[in-house]
Formats: sequence, C-alpha cells, structure tokens
Amino acid sequence: MKRVLLAGVGVLAVTVSLTGAAAAADLGRRPDMTVRAPVYVPAFSWTGFYLGLALGGRWGDIEATSIAAGGGGPVANVVRDYDSATFRVGGYVGYNWQVAPTWLLGVEADIAWGDGSESNALVPGFVFVPGDSFTVKHRADGSVRGRLGYLMAPTWMLYLTGGVAWQDLEATATLSGTGTQTNSDVRTGWTLGGGLEGFLWGNWLARAEYRYADYDTWRTSFFGGGTVVDIKAQTHTATVGLAYKF
Repeated sequence: MKRVLLAGVGVLAVTVSLTGAAAAADLGRRPDMTVRAPVYVPAFSWTGFYLGLALGGRWGDIEATSIAAGGGGPVANVVRDYDSATFRVGGYVGYNWQVAPTWLLGVEADIAWGDGSESNALVPGFVFVPGDSFTVKHRADGSVRGRLGYLMAPTWMLYLTGGVAWQDLEATATLSGTGTQTNSDVRTGWTLGGGLEGFLWGNWLARAEYRYADYDTWRTSFFGGGTVVDIKAQTHTATVGLAYKF
C-alpha cells in the first residue's frame, strides 16, 4: 500500500511539473504570431487621359495697314487698330506622362468659340465718306500643344505650354457707292503660355491658364483688288478650366 501511494505522488508531481512548464510557455508566446503582408498604397500619379471645359476671355490685338493698289487704290501705309475682346468657351483633351516624381510631359488639343469684333468708319487708306466702314472679327480658335509641368506638390502643378494655333479671322469692307465685301481666313500661327493646375477631389482637375498667340500677317483684297489690306493679328487668352482624368 505504501508503494502504491508513493508511486501516485510521483506521477502527480511529474504531471504538475509538465503542466506548469506548458503554462509558462503559453504566457511567453504572443497571442498572434501570424506574419502579415504590408498594405501597398500606390503613389499618386498624373499619368492618363483627361477631358475638360474651359471658360474665359480672349483679347485681339489687331492692326490693319493699307497697301497701295493699281487703278486708284487707297493711300499706302495707313494703319488702324481693331482691338477687341470676347467671351470664350471651349473644350480640351490631352494626355499626361509623369516621367519623374516632380516632372510631367503632356500633349493637349483644344477648340473654342468667341466673337470679338471691332469696326471703324474709315476704310484703311481711304478718305472718309459717310457709309464707309471696316470691321475685323476673331471667332473660333484652336491649338495643338505640348506641356511641361513641375509638381510643387503631389497634386499641384505649374506648367508651360506651346505649339501650333489656329484663328478664324473675318474682315468686312464697305465703300459707299461700291458695296460690301467680307473675306475670311483660318490663320495658322504659334502660341505660348502657362498655368497652374491641381486636383480638387477624386479625379477632377481645375486650372487657370494664360496664352499668347501670333498669327502673322494676312493680306486680303477687296473689290477686285482695288482695296488691299494687311491684317496683323495677335491674341491674349485667359481661361479657367475643369477636367476629368480617366
């Protein structure tokens, strides 16, 4: 009986010892030893297509110079200004490449409509006669440009833009006793400017932009060549825009 009792005490002691060791091991182990993969948050990127609407103004800096013509044409080198301003509404589409953390390259095309017009009672080079007038208008315009941007912050950019531009010009001459004639031409020139653009929320982009454009000199004649005028056209355009990046 005594041996049985001693054996039972020994078994109990071993059991208690093993249980204590297991409990101590559990206390030293972290509740969750699972290795979790880091959550990847992609960096903000400007790369992609966008489509937008622009509103603003266009100011035409236009000068008309009379050219002497055979058969009793006007006096040469009489210069008159036909500067005017118009509200401008249009759309633009483009693509951006974020080529470095703080640099961006892009290409953009735009088209817009306006109706700037200025008239003068004197036809360039002619002595005033009641009923005479000369009018120059600048209407639709468009461009295809490159863009170079510098990111001041991940979602804000200063940029330069420049390229080929087009401007629809129209000139109307009225000579009392002769009649009225209207000529038009889509002029090709160049444009250069810059702006500030940034993300407002989600994929919506807002911008403010200024551009200068030069369309060289348009020589046009009226009334069978009896009236010849050189029209030099430059424009200044200031707009704000809202676009969606796809």
